[in-house]
Amino acid sequence: MAKVKSFFLTLILLFLAATNSISAAPSVSNITDNRSTFGASDSVPLYQKLEINFDLSNSTATNFQWPFDASSPTGVTPATGISIDAEFSNDNWQTILSQPAFFSYDYDYAVKNNLDWLYPKNHGTWKIRFSPNKIGNWQYRIKATDSSGSMVSGPVSFSVITSNNPGFVKVSPADSRYFEFDNGQYFPGLGYNLNFNRVSWVNPITENTQNFSVMSQNGIQLPRIWLSQWAIYGTKWNPWHYVNGPGTYIYLSSAQKYADHDVSLYLSATQNPCISSSHWLSPQISLKQNTNYKVRVRTKISNLAGPTTAGEWGLVAKITRTAQNSWLDNCQLPGQGERVGSIYHKTTANSDWEILDLGSFNSQTNNFLTSFNLVLENTTSGIAYVDHVWIEEDLGNNNFGPNVVVKPGMNHHQYFDERLAAGFDKLLDLATQYQIYLRPVVLEKEDDILWATEIATGDVNFSFNCQSDKQTCWNNFYGDNRNVTKVRWLQQAWWRYLQARWGYSPYIHSFELLNEGDPNSSQHAILADEFAKYMHQFGNKHLISTSNWTSFPASFWNQAPNVDFVDVHRYIAKNDPGVSASFFDTALATYNISMQLGAKQPGGLNKPIIRGETGFTDSGTEPGTQDFLVDTQALWLHNYIWAGINPGGLIESYWYSDYDSYGHLYSRSFDHRNLFGNYYRFIKDVPLNNGRYVDAAATSSNPQIRAWGQKDLTANQGHLWISNANHTWKNVADGVSITSQTSNISLSGFSPNRTLTIEWWNTSTGQISNTTTQSTDAAGVLTLAVNNLSADLAVKIKNLNSQPTVSPGDANNDGLIDGLDYVIWINHYGDAATLGPAQGDFNNDHVVDGVDYIIWLNNYRS
Repeated sequence: MAKVKSFFLTLILLFLAATNSISAAPSVSNITDNRSTFGASDSVPLYQKLEINFDLSNSTATNFQWPFDASSPTGVTPATGISIDAEFSNDNWQTILSQPAFFSYDYDYAVKNNLDWLYPKNHGTWKIRFSPNKIGNWQYRIKATDSSGSMVSGPVSFSVITSNNPGFVKVSPADSRYFEFDNGQYFPGLGYNLNFNRVSWVNPITENTQNFSVMSQNGIQLPRIWLSQWAIYGTKWNPWHYVNGPGTYIYLSSAQKYADHDVSLYLSATQNPCISSSHWLSPQISLKQNTNYKVRVRTKISNLAGPTTAGEWGLVAKITRTAQNSWLDNCQLPGQGERVGSIYHKTTANSDWEILDLGSFNSQTNNFLTSFNLVLENTTSGIAYVDHVWIEEDLGNNNFGPNVVVKPGMNHHQYFDERLAAGFDKLLDLATQYQIYLRPVVLEKEDDILWATEIATGDVNFSFNCQSDKQTCWNNFYGDNRNVTKVRWLQQAWWRYLQARWGYSPYIHSFELLNEGDPNSSQHAILADEFAKYMHQFGNKHLISTSNWTSFPASFWNQAPNVDFVDVHRYIAKNDPGVSASFFDTALATYNISMQLGAKQPGGLNKPIIRGETGFTDSGTEPGTQDFLVDTQALWLHNYIWAGINPGGLIESYWYSDYDSYGHLYSRSFDHRNLFGNYYRFIKDVPLNNGRYVDAAATSSNPQIRAWGQKDLTANQGHLWISNANHTWKNVADGVSITSQTSNISLSGFSPNRTLTIEWWNTSTGQISNTTTQSTDAAGVLTLAVNNLSADLAVKIKNLNSQPTVSPGDANNDGLIDGLDYVIWINHYGDAATLGPAQGDFNNDHVVDGVDYIIWLNNYRS
């Protein structure tokens, strides 16, 4: 009997424990989404953003931006976060695509004072963003885990309909040189660098719209931008600075820190008595007009003394309201700047951390603060350590609106800034509008906090001089190989946020880990590989890469097999004997490296390659040469772009796009970006990614005429750029007389005695100038006569009269129905197809489905 009682008592205790666990677990409710915005069908178009909103309750998490981890590494407080993920399925949970949720403010947007005005509407909501990649019926459910337990919501059903969006960019499975869209369309990848504020984070709409419009008009689809400089995450580009200080502008200390934080900002009466924000690297602080705001700070004041001159002294806040007086060089002086309130905080002994009221101000007719300053006014000695700053609308009765400060917490590595992230939301919406595919750099390898965080202890050690021993600090940043250190854990939290907030978008081409890491560091290579592995766990598997400051070591890239494409940085200096010929003949500048390092070339690595930085200089890597200024028609750029037709496959990303007096692509006085458009119109419809294109290997009867390009011998198609080798920018600028040249250009391997259509293109307009026909000879050789060529032209060779018959099930048109065709079909299963059999749509009904599989199966190995 006692055993029976014990058994039932155990059952009761287990039931009560389970009940408590269920009641204590986080709860998700009020799940809504944006399907109604897509029209009457209430369906989501293919590759469009489905945005889900929901409420969270009963969570024990204290940091909503961190994932839950009960066994985090040394230096990271365990179990403080929460992991919320949505699971999506279009086959009744047999296949599941996971997408993290994120917590964020909603923002009102307007243009005020000719600036982007973003103002938080609430104290934060939960969101999930997802772009479905197949048409049909879908479901999603939400999972949440924190220290109190886990929950799963009930499923929500939705349908996906076709759209004209080509999908995400990926590496072509048929040709490792090239990128393509999900629908199989070739992605040319024309672009250049837009570093620092050439893509504005201060005004993401007003300052970028015109630029994106010009890019879109000219097929410039792949800009490299530096998201790390936006300061959404990390310290390096944060807005808090001493505007009148020597040396470093950033003043952080690990000597005093609040709770489980690592650092604090410090103000020293003798070194940096005034720290300023909101007027240099960050947006101005947005305000509502005629509204009262309360200013508070979490601080620890140590041994503060004064005055320097007769009068009040202590810790105060000061603001400026106009651009003319925003730069307060001596804001520690009484009377400099507008003091908030009348409270001076001081101490004669070490205090503890406390939240201090610094006073209130009314915004009057101002839409922005042009600067906000924390000041030790009129003090002689002492330090104030600062952990967090609040400027909030005073709603009365001790209620306050959302914090409007940009980067309000000084532990910039422990959170992601709301205002700056909302700005990137806007930029990504703009990129979507103009069909521009962003390539953001996401981390700063010399982040002041992360590279000072020791691997073994997780402590931030500012006493170590990273500038004198960068290698040690870089190793802190790169981490302990594949072990999850504190820095790696924090990096992964940022990666998760990247995916959660922006990973939904097809208009993110790829994420670049960092700019110019160490090419000889295994730790760097492993970090890049871990980044790729982490991001590839999500359904859309965004492309991942990194970059090095020099060289192109295969050993580095071989340690990062999960990285999707490789990158090289190499400039063309006039005084470098190895490349000086390419300086004067810019076509060679891209041709030579592409034919050396292209995916299928001897020095290639069987992956697409982007030259992530390059430029023409007089010496080294900077500044850009001014020799090109005499080339007012930008012949240097024309030849440089058209030479990209070579079979190596290298994609160029030019550095000196808009650099004031030495900008090469556009500036206040010229804009040469139409030259990209001329080439884009020629190349965009060539299916270079189909796996059949090879070097045209054209021969010229005249060595002064060169012909570069490719041919698809299965389809009897090809294309060439034919140029007079003497027609260089340097010869034209020097007034050299360029003799017109005549040549016969021959290409072999076509079908014998086949009549082909030849489109002759004007490369200066990007338009067809003439169309003729030409027959191959009995040996399949096509010969094109080029007469009196003074500059250049391009040709497309087309087999319009008799396209080759594609066998049912032969997706890659290689004459075999085999496993390769199955892979193409499965990769596009459920897609809306526009390219027919090339996407696995063997019956050309514009849907890749089971019927196409049956066609493939019935013809397998036939």
